[in-house]
Amino acid sequence: MVSCYFFILKILPGKKYFSILMSIGFGCSPFVFWWYQTVTLAPLFYGFFILLVFIRILRKEHIPYVKNELITNALHTLLLAYLLISFALVLYPPFQIPVLIVGAFFGLGYLLNEWQTKYSFKELLSRLYWVGAALVITLFVGAIFVKTRSEPISRINGTVYPGSRVIESGGLEPLRIFNSFVMPVLQSKNRAAHFFANQSEASNFILVLPFMLLPGFAVLVLDYK
Repeated sequence: MVSCYFFILKILPGKKYFSILMSIGFGCSPFVFWWYQTVTLAPLFYGFFILLVFIRILRKEHIPYVKNELITNALHTLLLAYLLISFALVLYPPFQIPVLIVGAFFGLGYLLNEWQTKYSFKELLSRLYWVGAALVITLFVGAIFVKTRSEPISRINGTVYPGSRVIESGGLEPLRIFNSFVMPVLQSKNRAAHFFANQSEASNFILVLPFMLLPGFAVLVLDYK
């Protein structure tokens, strides 16, 4: 909730009450309550914090009591590297990959928006060098981690779970994404037996995006005009 609160407050400065409500709604979502464990929570809060530091680097925001710009950039880079390494070492791809995809698209969109409205390409590129340095540190530490633990990793890959497994996607009918997690049928073991391949799949976030797509495009077009 804290990570979500500060992320929204960074995007919408001064909107404290809105940030509080959104962070409570996020933290109390069915997905978080059902999958209440580190491999669920860590990718989420690391994702928010990574984006926060990324925004601070792009905006060249200062750290309290640190006046030297070089030291500020170096501290932000080390913090971003620490968060990226922590995110990577959660080691649970099913939850890491969605966060990575969303974070990458948000970062790209934010970068393009800053380029269009505030900064020149050359300015942004000079700040992206620090982001690149954090990525290099992350890859270096990740390579050391894999190298020093090659034996247990190879043994895990040879097990039934979570070893080398390939599961085909597409088992869920497209229209079922509109089903609600509060459906009474999910409370019945008999009636819900074939509803999902895994009933825990119903414990998702409240799905509002499909219903906002068309109005969202309309707002964008009007705003552009």
